[in-house]
Amino acid sequence: MDYRATKVDGTSYVRANEVLIANPYGQAPHIIFNEEIVLNIGGQVIRQPYTAPLPAMPLLETFGKSNEPFPLLDPETGVVLGTATNADLHILLYSKYRHLTEARDNALAQHAQQLAEEQQAQAQFKAEAAAAALEDGTGAAEVNT
Repeated sequence: MDYRATKVDGTSYVRANEVLIANPYGQAPHIIFNEEIVLNIGGQVIRQPYTAPLPAMPLLETFGKSNEPFPLLDPETGVVLGTATNADLHILLYSKYRHLTEARDNALAQHAQQLAEEQQAQAQFKAEAAAAALEDGTGAAEVNT
């Protein structure tokens, strides 16, 4: 008999804790789902790698090998919202990538424009200060800011 053994209520479930998407040049893109088991026992959460019966571990899908429709599930409720294919998923991921790159590139362009404007304003200020110093007779050819 184990020392201080007690019965506890809890739940356990398996979830994808890591999704790896590879898009190697000249090869078919693929997606890998790594899983973990989550145990909620007595208010404490324990997470550990899930070791599914082989050959199910890890879950690997190569885009282009199958374009069979799969159900789209609401992550909160599990309700089927419709269907999609690997081609749809590839389009969604590509579109999200392009959306993120455009947002990043626009932010970088705005930052570069802001820096250029600040440098131009600083150069203009120095030029005006130097001109004013020459006019008032101090003869300062260079002004420190």
